[in-house]
Amino acid sequence: HRNMETYIRSLERLKERSGEFDEIWPSHADLPIPPDTIPRLAEGARAILAGQIAGHPEEMHGQKIVSYDLGFTVMLCDA
Repeated sequence: HRNMETYIRSLERLKERSGEFDEIWPSHADLPIPPDTIPRLAEGARAILAGQIAGHPEEMHGQKIVSYDLGFTVMLCDA
């Protein structure tokens, strides 16, 4: 249930403050992640919105989703 445009704006705000921290502890994924991951996540989200990355239909916990492999992480989105 991720709104990609809102997600990108959130990453942009976080990037503006990246000098204030050395690592990020997301609610899931390998912990911690470095601040230089922020622009990579934003670029990946933009590429998904632009249709530049092919998604793969999957099912997780009984829900149909689309998985996008960004090379360094996978984004799971609504189908």
